Amino acid sequence: MQRILNLVDGKSVLRVCMAQIWDLATGTLKLSLTGHVSTVRGVAVSPRQPYLFSAGEDKQVKCWDLEYNKVRYQTICVFLVIKVNYSVIQ
Repeated sequence: MQRILNLVDGKSVLRVCMAQIWDLATGTLKLSLTGHVSTVRGVAVSPRQPYLFSAGEDKQVKCWDLEYNKVRYQTICVFLVIKVNYSVIQ
């Protein structure tokens, strides 16, 4: 887990290099998915499979298997990826 704390205009900014799953009812952290080496910029969740997709400033897109808490697929892109979307092709 890599965390970088920067001070920008007197305010603290935390850059987290992981995707985190939170229980919104209790406010507790349920799962941290580590593997990006730079800030995670976007996430998307599959409505059909227990998958979460993350995109980071490290140009990586990862598909996380939430049942086994590990990366199922990953790719390295040529350009910075800041957003991911999930759609079903029929």
